[in-house]
Amino acid sequence: VIGTENKDLYILDPEAFTVLVKLSLPSVPVFLRSTGLCDVDYRILVACPNGNILVMKKGLNTPKFCITLNSHPIGIERIGKSIVVATMDKNLMCYSNKMKSLWSIPMVHSITCLACMDFKAKTFKGVLVGLESNEIRLYREKFLIDTLSLTETPAMIQFGKYDREDSTLLVITKAGGLYIFILKRNVDLSQGLSVTTIGPSPKQFEKLNV
Repeated sequence: VIGTENKDLYILDPEAFTVLVKLSLPSVPVFLRSTGLCDVDYRILVACPNGNILVMKKGLNTPKFCITLNSHPIGIERIGKSIVVATMDKNLMCYSNKMKSLWSIPMVHSITCLACMDFKAKTFKGVLVGLESNEIRLYREKFLIDTLSLTETPAMIQFGKYDREDSTLLVITKAGGLYIFILKRNVDLSQGLSVTTIGPSPKQFEKLNV
Protein backbone atom coordinates (compact mmCIF):
# COMPACT_ATOMS: atom_id res chain seq x y z
CA VAL A 1 0.00 0.00 0.00
CA ILE A 2 1.50 3.32 -1.13
CA GLY A 3 0.37 6.89 -0.45
CA THR A 4 1.49 9.80 -2.62
CA GLU A 5 1.80 13.58 -2.37
CA ASN A 6 -0.96 13.81 -5.00
CA LYS A 7 -3.47 12.54 -2.41
CA ASP A 8 -3.68 9.12 -4.06
CA LEU A 9 -3.60 5.68 -2.45
CA TYR A 10 -2.35 2.68 -4.43
CA ILE A 11 -2.57 -1.04 -3.67
CA LEU A 12 0.11 -2.88 -5.66
CA ASP A 13 0.62 -6.54 -6.49
CA PRO A 14 3.67 -7.54 -4.38
CA GLU A 15 5.13 -9.69 -7.19
CA ALA A 16 4.26 -7.97 -10.48
CA PHE A 17 4.05 -4.45 -8.95
CA THR A 18 0.94 -3.71 -11.00
CA VAL A 19 -1.72 -1.35 -9.63
CA LEU A 20 -4.66 -3.34 -8.25
CA VAL A 21 -6.60 -0.49 -6.65
CA LYS A 22 -6.33 3.29 -6.86
CA LEU A 23 -8.16 5.50 -4.36
CA SER A 24 -8.40 9.26 -3.98
CA LEU A 25 -7.98 10.92 -0.60
CA PRO A 26 -9.05 14.37 0.62
CA SER A 27 -5.57 14.98 2.08
CA VAL A 28 -1.97 13.79 1.79
CA PRO A 29 -1.37 10.53 3.75
CA VAL A 30 1.53 10.43 6.23
CA PHE A 31 0.87 7.12 8.03
CA LEU A 32 -0.79 3.97 6.64
CA ARG A 33 -1.88 0.77 8.38
CA SER A 34 -3.65 -1.98 6.44
CA THR A 35 -5.42 -5.24 7.37
CA GLY A 36 -7.25 -7.91 5.38
CA LEU A 37 -6.92 -9.25 1.82
CA CYS A 38 -7.28 -7.21 -1.35
CA ASP A 39 -9.42 -9.86 -3.10
CA VAL A 40 -11.69 -10.46 -0.09
CA ASP A 41 -11.98 -7.51 2.26
CA TYR A 42 -9.54 -4.93 3.53
CA ARG A 43 -9.41 -1.88 5.75
CA ILE A 44 -6.77 0.85 5.49
CA LEU A 45 -6.15 3.43 8.20
CA VAL A 46 -4.84 6.74 6.89
CA ALA A 47 -3.42 9.50 9.08
CA CYS A 48 -3.15 12.93 7.45
CA PRO A 49 -0.97 15.93 8.44
CA ASN A 50 -4.06 18.05 9.12
CA GLY A 51 -5.02 15.70 11.97
CA ASN A 52 -7.68 13.69 10.11
CA ILE A 53 -7.84 9.91 10.51
CA LEU A 54 -9.53 8.19 7.56
CA VAL A 55 -10.72 4.59 7.16
CA MET A 56 -10.82 3.18 3.63
CA LYS A 57 -12.72 -0.05 2.97
CA LYS A 58 -13.05 -2.36 -0.04
CA GLY A 59 -15.62 -1.18 -2.57
CA LEU A 60 -15.64 2.42 -1.35
CA ASN A 61 -13.87 5.33 -3.03
CA THR A 62 -14.42 7.74 -0.13
CA PRO A 63 -13.54 7.38 3.58
CA LYS A 64 -16.04 5.32 5.58
CA PHE A 65 -15.34 6.99 8.92
CA CYS A 66 -13.37 10.10 9.80
CA ILE A 67 -12.22 11.82 13.00
CA THR A 68 -10.19 14.97 13.54
CA LEU A 69 -7.41 15.06 16.14
CA ASN A 70 -6.52 18.12 18.20
CA SER A 71 -2.91 17.88 17.07
CA HIS A 72 -0.77 16.41 14.31
CA PRO A 73 -0.36 12.60 14.39
CA ILE A 74 3.03 11.05 15.16
CA GLY A 75 2.01 7.44 14.60
CA ILE A 76 -0.98 5.13 14.24
CA GLU A 77 -1.31 1.42 15.03
CA ARG A 78 -4.09 -1.15 15.01
CA ILE A 79 -4.06 -3.30 18.17
CA GLY A 80 -6.74 -5.98 17.85
CA LYS A 81 -10.03 -4.17 17.31
CA SER A 82 -8.68 -0.86 18.58
CA ILE A 83 -6.83 2.00 16.89
CA VAL A 84 -4.03 3.67 18.86
CA VAL A 85 -2.84 7.14 17.84
CA ALA A 86 0.04 9.25 19.19
CA THR A 87 -0.05 13.02 18.68
CA MET A 88 2.35 15.95 18.95
CA ASP A 89 0.53 17.36 21.99
CA LYS A 90 1.94 14.48 24.11
CA ASN A 91 -1.20 12.31 24.07
CA LEU A 92 -1.66 8.59 23.44
CA MET A 93 -5.26 7.91 22.42
CA CYS A 94 -7.32 4.85 21.59
CA TYR A 95 -10.40 4.57 19.37
CA SER A 96 -12.78 1.78 18.42
CA ASN A 97 -13.39 0.62 14.84
CA LYS A 98 -16.37 2.99 14.82
CA MET A 99 -13.98 5.81 15.76
CA LYS A 100 -15.38 6.26 19.25
CA SER A 101 -12.89 7.46 21.84
CA LEU A 102 -12.05 4.72 24.38
CA TRP A 103 -9.28 6.28 26.45
CA SER A 104 -6.48 8.86 26.40
CA ILE A 105 -3.16 9.02 28.27
CA PRO A 106 -1.26 12.32 28.59
CA MET A 107 2.53 12.04 28.55
CA VAL A 108 4.95 14.26 30.44
CA HIS A 109 7.45 14.22 27.56
CA SER A 110 6.94 14.51 23.81
CA ILE A 111 6.26 11.31 21.85
CA THR A 112 8.79 10.61 19.10
CA CYS A 113 7.60 7.28 17.63
CA LEU A 114 5.03 4.50 17.95
CA ALA A 115 5.01 0.78 17.13
CA CYS A 116 2.89 -2.32 17.66
CA MET A 117 4.30 -5.19 19.74
CA ASP A 118 2.78 -8.52 18.69
CA PHE A 119 4.43 -11.21 20.84
CA LYS A 120 2.81 -14.34 19.38
CA ALA A 121 4.59 -16.78 21.72
CA LYS A 122 2.68 -15.31 24.68
CA THR A 123 -0.37 -14.10 22.66
CA PHE A 124 0.51 -10.60 23.85
CA LYS A 125 -0.33 -7.43 21.94
CA GLY A 126 0.68 -4.00 23.11
CA VAL A 127 1.98 -0.69 21.89
CA LEU A 128 5.51 0.68 22.21
CA VAL A 129 5.84 4.44 22.72
CA GLY A 130 9.15 6.25 22.20
CA LEU A 131 9.62 9.43 24.26
CA GLU A 132 11.87 12.48 24.15
CA SER A 133 13.10 11.48 27.63
CA ASN A 134 15.17 8.62 26.11
CA GLU A 135 12.55 6.04 27.10
CA ILE A 136 10.42 3.41 25.38
CA ARG A 137 7.23 2.55 27.22
CA LEU A 138 5.17 -0.60 26.72
CA TYR A 139 1.41 -0.29 27.16
CA ARG A 140 -1.26 -2.95 27.08
CA GLU A 141 -4.47 -1.05 26.49
CA LYS A 142 -4.10 1.95 28.85
CA PHE A 143 -1.93 0.14 31.40
CA LEU A 144 1.84 0.67 31.57
CA ILE A 145 3.67 -2.67 31.55
CA ASP A 146 7.30 -1.60 31.54
CA THR A 147 9.77 1.16 30.64
CA LEU A 148 13.01 0.68 28.71
CA SER A 149 15.66 3.37 29.26
CA LEU A 150 18.14 4.37 26.54
CA THR A 151 21.10 6.73 26.36
CA GLU A 152 19.66 8.49 23.29
CA THR A 153 16.26 9.62 22.05
CA PRO A 154 14.46 7.00 19.92
CA ALA A 155 13.41 8.17 16.45
CA MET A 156 12.06 4.87 15.09
CA ILE A 157 11.10 1.55 16.71
CA GLN A 158 10.03 -1.73 15.16
CA PHE A 159 9.18 -5.07 16.80
CA GLY A 160 9.28 -8.39 14.95
CA LYS A 161 11.51 -11.10 13.49
CA TYR A 162 15.21 -10.37 13.02
CA ASP A 163 17.57 -13.09 11.78
CA ARG A 164 16.82 -16.20 13.88
CA GLU A 165 15.06 -14.34 16.66
CA ASP A 166 11.26 -14.04 16.43
CA SER A 167 10.89 -11.31 19.05
CA THR A 168 13.31 -8.47 18.47
CA LEU A 169 13.01 -4.74 19.05
CA LEU A 170 15.00 -2.51 16.69
CA VAL A 171 15.56 1.10 17.72
CA ILE A 172 17.08 3.89 15.63
CA THR A 173 17.93 7.01 17.60
CA LYS A 174 17.96 10.66 16.56
CA ALA A 175 21.75 10.65 16.89
CA GLY A 176 21.98 7.83 14.33
CA GLY A 177 22.52 4.96 16.79
CA LEU A 178 21.10 1.46 16.30
CA TYR A 179 19.96 -0.69 19.22
CA ILE A 180 18.79 -4.29 19.02
CA PHE A 181 16.88 -5.77 21.96
CA ILE A 182 16.08 -9.48 21.96
CA LEU A 183 13.11 -10.55 24.08
CA LYS A 184 13.81 -13.68 26.10
CA ARG A 185 11.64 -16.65 25.12
CA ASN A 186 10.59 -17.41 28.70
CA VAL A 187 9.75 -13.80 29.58
CA ASP A 188 6.84 -13.18 31.93
CA LEU A 189 5.33 -9.94 30.67
CA SER A 190 3.39 -9.52 33.90
CA GLN A 191 6.79 -8.78 35.45
CA GLY A 192 7.85 -6.40 32.68
CA LEU A 193 10.31 -6.74 29.81
CA SER A 194 13.36 -8.97 30.02
CA VAL A 195 15.69 -8.21 27.14
CA THR A 196 19.21 -8.89 25.95
CA THR A 197 20.82 -5.80 24.47
CA ILE A 198 22.91 -5.78 21.31
CA GLY A 199 24.19 -2.30 20.57
CA PRO A 200 26.73 0.33 21.54
CA SER A 201 28.58 -0.30 24.76
CA PRO A 202 27.93 2.34 27.46
CA LYS A 203 31.71 2.70 27.72
CA GLN A 204 31.89 4.46 24.36
CA PHE A 205 29.89 7.40 25.74
CA GLU A 206 32.39 8.02 28.55
CA LYS A 207 34.84 10.89 28.03
CA LEU A 208 38.55 10.07 27.98
CA ASN A 209 40.73 11.71 30.60
CA VAL A 210 43.30 13.26 28.28
